[in-house]
Amino acid sequence: MFMSAGEIKSRYQPNEGDFDDVYQESTNTTRPESKREFWGRKLQESKLTRAEYDALNEHGDAEEIRVPELDLDKALERSDYPYQRTGESTSSYERRDESWWEDRMASHDAKVDQYLSQGSLHDSVASSGVHAPLHLGLHYPNRETPGRRILGGHHRIAAANDIDPNMLVPVIHHEGIIPFDAGKPVTRFDGRVTKEIRKETGYPYT
Repeated sequence: MFMSAGEIKSRYQPNEGDFDDVYQESTNTTRPESKREFWGRKLQESKLTRAEYDALNEHGDAEEIRVPELDLDKALERSDYPYQRTGESTSSYERRDESWWEDRMASHDAKVDQYLSQGSLHDSVASSGVHAPLHLGLHYPNRETPGRRILGGHHRIAAANDIDPNMLVPVIHHEGIIPFDAGKPVTRFDGRVTKEIRKETGYPYT
């Protein structure tokens, strides 16, 4: 099924767990983020590159990009690491060892380049639309405020609506939510749903 980004944004409420608190310097207190602020933040985040978003999420600053380092200990545990064989000359082993590390470093550098070159979700939606379905559902079983909810895909909705509110995007409607433990009251969405949604998009956020 397809719906327009604008229709989803107007008819469905954001997932309450995604709202942030806003600090008010004048009173030194925090207040819940408004819906307008929420969608503005999601749009801003959708325009970050993968590396920038990771930096924001992990360090609180999109400019604090940290390049992944090669895990030397993990590399040494690889089954193809060239340990010195019985009777092998030291020089022969050193040549194999050096060649192996050069290959590992080249592979690592290629992955870093790929990571740093990954563009933003907004750019992806602008160039090729939304492919991974958005997940929509009804209110939580125990929610005090009933209504339609966006289970996952806020960033894609924000990006698509910014580019063209009439852009059609694929959606999946959920009748109910999988409980964490059978028989216990469900108070929030199962994290497995969000994990699968993120896997579909290739981005660390939805």
